[in-house]
Amino acid sequence: MKNLKRFAGVFGLILGFSLMTVCGSNPAENGEAQGIDSASNYDFSESDLAGGVQTYINNSIVPPALSDSDSATIGFKCKPKPCTFKCQLDGSAWQKCKSPKTYTYLNQSTHTFKVKATANGQTDRTPAKYSWTIDIPEHWLPTSTTNAPLGRRFHTAIWTGTMMIVWGGYDGVTPYLNAGGRYNPSTDSWTATSTANAPSGRYGNTAIWTGTMMIVWGGNSGGYENTGGRYNPSTDSWTATSTTNAASARGSHTAIWTGTRMIVWGGNSGVYENTGARYNPSTDSWTATTITNAPSARYNHTAIWTGTQMIVWGGISGVYENTGGNYNSSTDLWTATSTDNAPAARYNHTAIWTGTRMIVWGGASGDYEKIGGRYNPSDDSWTATTITDAPSARWYHTAVWTGTEMIVWGGDSGTYENTGGNYNPSTDLWTATSTTNAPSARDYHTAIWTGSRMIVWGGYNGSNLNTGASYWP
Repeated sequence: MKNLKRFAGVFGLILGFSLMTVCGSNPAENGEAQGIDSASNYDFSESDLAGGVQTYINNSIVPPALSDSDSATIGFKCKPKPCTFKCQLDGSAWQKCKSPKTYTYLNQSTHTFKVKATANGQTDRTPAKYSWTIDIPEHWLPTSTTNAPLGRRFHTAIWTGTMMIVWGGYDGVTPYLNAGGRYNPSTDSWTATSTANAPSGRYGNTAIWTGTMMIVWGGNSGGYENTGGRYNPSTDSWTATSTTNAASARGSHTAIWTGTRMIVWGGNSGVYENTGARYNPSTDSWTATTITNAPSARYNHTAIWTGTQMIVWGGISGVYENTGGNYNSSTDLWTATSTDNAPAARYNHTAIWTGTRMIVWGGASGDYEKIGGRYNPSDDSWTATTITDAPSARWYHTAVWTGTEMIVWGGDSGTYENTGGNYNPSTDLWTATSTTNAPSARDYHTAIWTGSRMIVWGGYNGSNLNTGASYWP
């Protein structure tokens, strides 16, 4: 019909009179403003009407304009049929999709969804869109204990994008664990991880997520380990990591993921270490990190990845440390971090990366600490974090980065803690976390950030725990 109208328009111009006069005006065909439905969600682009492709939101399948859920399902349609779709959320890359499209673990902000259809070789150049705002009241929600792993401490936890995986640790009975669990917060359910071909039981190991697999390495199983394993949650299967040219056996070290390599560094092997190695999972191979200009040997330090370099800081080397180093994995070079205005020396603290700053907080240096520091690697400078309204001084706590705030929780301040604080580095302000329905006080637990909530699990408060909770800040 549209092609027939276009032909009639051309024919009308040839005859010297306008189709707009004969058939009425169509502003979209004339490149004017697109039509939008009463909910501002039905986008008619000029390409829609001229090319015959229409994409629009199904307003019966959308989140409310103000939502208290961190998930959203959006329906959409097209004309003519059949057609294919591509979707985009908040300016991310376009991806093939089908209606309805569901997103989970969204942060608390305003989100914009866009969708465009392709039919008959033509793609809508002005996508349909829908915007909504997520605002979730601060609260805690316990995690299920049904089928949860055994209670433990000194374990590891990673976030895959859809599930939390906990593994290893110490329960005082076995005592070294090589079992774990996959926790799905959408269904509040646990599934055990396979132990077939899993690394030997251990604690004080590290774990990183590559995007497709979890890699655990090192730790203590009654003796220090230089073994590890690659765990694929989609197949629930383990593959051992090579020990050829691997870093020497150790525990209480750090590990980060660069996007292509795992870098392990430092730790305790009976002696303190300032050695490390880069592990390539695609080739199952190791390459040592240089010790030239590396920080002094240490353990119970922290390490973060900036996107271009690893920054290690603090720890204990026979004395408490407030030194560190920036490691460039592409050049295998170390540069020391400044100690001017750096926080007091400490170990068993936490560190997170904001995108521009490393923030360290808490720990112990003969006494518990509540003062931290923001480190800017671009100019090698430190700025102290305020202590006003900060949580009580502690160590063996956890910290996560939400995208706008650091959340610290739990730990040991001379007593087990179930308190914490949200720290905003742009304002240098602390806000206490709620204790209403919070998990029981503990230390040696783990915490991950899903994109919308913090999940804490396990730990110790006189007993090894298999409880936890999700926290919406």
